[in-house]
Amino acid sequence: MNAVTTNTTIDLTLLGLLHIAGVDAKKFLQGQITCDLNQISATQSLLGAHCNPQGRILSLFRLFSFHENYYLQMPAALIPSAIDAFKKYAVFFKVTLQDASSSFHRAGFTGDGLQKIFPLLPELADTTAPEDNLLIIRLAGDEPRYELLGDKNAIDDIAIQLQSKALTDPLNTWKYWNITAGIPGLYESTIGKFLPHEINLQLLNGVSFEKGCYTGQEIIARMHYRGQLKKRMYQARATASVCPLPGSDIYEEGPAGIVVDSCFDSKDSVLMLVICDDQSVKTKQLFLDPGKTQPLEFNPLSLGNDHV
Repeated sequence: MNAVTTNTTIDLTLLGLLHIAGVDAKKFLQGQITCDLNQISATQSLLGAHCNPQGRILSLFRLFSFHENYYLQMPAALIPSAIDAFKKYAVFFKVTLQDASSSFHRAGFTGDGLQKIFPLLPELADTTAPEDNLLIIRLAGDEPRYELLGDKNAIDDIAIQLQSKALTDPLNTWKYWNITAGIPGLYESTIGKFLPHEINLQLLNGVSFEKGCYTGQEIIARMHYRGQLKKRMYQARATASVCPLPGSDIYEEGPAGIVVDSCFDSKDSVLMLVICDDQSVKTKQLFLDPGKTQPLEFNPLSLGNDHV
């Protein structure tokens, strides 16, 4: 898939918003999620996760503040399970949890045209810029990539001004940009399967080791400080006509890893984020199928080095 050279707009209504409000909202979130609420501001968002006591990820999201309210953005399909997981702890705090997916329109933008409309765009990944009734979020990637959140008519007008290119498969394209930037996804089939370190979340500024206790923190900190990580996330490519589903196995003699996310790179090539151990990547040939007809080619993984 070629680099972005023209302005494109992608509808992101597949992403949902969980609104957490109340006088205890910050205190509640600080004791539940992996990232540090003290770093969140009107100009700074963070990736983060909510884990179970065993340190395994129940929801994976982008946390930001908009109009002095906290929002967790994740796939819309995962909002109900995220609310259920948070509710177990929310009863002890003065907070409310609400699916706010319909409160704002969301769209992704690439290309350099947005700079002509908003001269002071955020420059680093995860930084944000409030503009009237819009929030602009800079996302990691080799090409300038942004999300705009806010009034639908305003966002539609911007797309018209940019004369954005229509994409034949916008969801696949958006996943491609995330995968090339090393940004993992979580799906219903992979809830509770990953530790934050296994998907490189600490390298994406999604884990704080200074803020104190949160659910799963003991396991996550031990993994970090004792160097007990046996598996991590890699980018891989394989010849295939069907994208492997998140949570499906990759193989050596038997199952040797798991697919985190995938998309088409070209007609008969898929690009993936997979979790497997370092030794297997270095010394063994891994495959997409148990019959060993689809070898994996591992690529250098960009980890969004423009993150703050």
